[in-house]
Amino acid sequence: MRCTANVIISLALLISGASVAQAQLANGGFESGLTSWSSAGTTSSGGASATTNNRAPIEGSVQAIITTPAFSGTVSQAALETFLGLSSGALSSLNNGGGASFNGGFGGSAIAQTFTVQTGDVIQFYWDFLPNGGGGTVDSVFFTLHSTASPGNASTVHLLSNTTTSGGSDTGYQGYVSPPLAAGTYTLGFGAYDVSSSSSPDFADPTLLIDAVQQIPAGTVGSTGPTGPTGNTGATGPAGNTGATGPTGDNGATGPAGNTGATGSTGNTGPAGATGAVGPQGSTGPAGIPGATGPAGSTGNDGATGATGPAGPTGPTGVGATGPTGPTGPESGQVSGSLLFLVQGATPPSGYTFVGATGFHTGGTKKHPSEIIVNIYRKN
Repeated sequence: MRCTANVIISLALLISGASVAQAQLANGGFESGLTSWSSAGTTSSGGASATTNNRAPIEGSVQAIITTPAFSGTVSQAALETFLGLSSGALSSLNNGGGASFNGGFGGSAIAQTFTVQTGDVIQFYWDFLPNGGGGTVDSVFFTLHSTASPGNASTVHLLSNTTTSGGSDTGYQGYVSPPLAAGTYTLGFGAYDVSSSSSPDFADPTLLIDAVQQIPAGTVGSTGPTGPTGNTGATGPAGNTGATGPTGDNGATGPAGNTGATGSTGNTGPAGATGAVGPQGSTGPAGIPGATGPAGSTGNDGATGATGPAGPTGPTGVGATGPTGPTGPESGQVSGSLLFLVQGATPPSGYTFVGATGFHTGGTKKHPSEIIVNIYRKN
């Protein structure tokens, strides 16, 4: 499909090689180019190339190439019908969606050969459709095979493929064999038809490849044709029913026990892990409730009474001088090591050493106890 310029092209330039009946179809492998074939539009022969999407011939090294280049490379529907010996309108089914109003935006190219057929002969050939893209209109490739006794009509035009059935992709080479023919003179033509319209213009130019065209006489087996391309993989069939479970086989004999492997060597001791960081110091706990005041210690034994000093001598009669005071005897009731408790602030007597302090519970409540603090002194 393409948009074309409004170019007037002489059919004398695009239609060449008047079809003259031959005794039998010739040069069906196109190894001699398009010799024995007439052409209309743009046709050529050759091997794999960019024009053929690198598709190689199905046999030999040459194939026919029928193209529909944009703007000036095709002829009109009417010109194709005249070239192929068809009645007017025989190709109308191929001109779907096109129309003469769009700058002549439809037409095609073709090759043809006229030859004599004996009763029972069949025609065999291989074809490959290169749609070169898709679009809003439908391009097609076809062949026509009809007796020259009267013009062919729509029933003698056979569609090979179009952009709809091919999905816009190359079909690969496909084979065709005609039914047995009645004796007479026939025209065999191959064509590519390009459609473009004012509502769906595009530049996809279809190409048809033809190769290995043969006329096989009746009663003879033709040579084996080349292997056709592998067809697409069919859809996966549904899973079959599960077969019945077979009987359980006998247990196999127990194999001998393997030898015990050697004990592996002990691995090296891994390195000691790093010492973890010292955790933070915990917060100071609350002060405990003061303990109850202990009982007062027992009173020590009284010390021994010191000995009475000797009596002084009797002074002379009269008033004598007062004699000296005798030495002080040991304190009564306090021996060395005894303890003396004094309220804090009181002055201890001499001869005592401070050893500590303590509190005495004197009343109050559990939450607000009353107590006094005393100092403790030991007798030297």
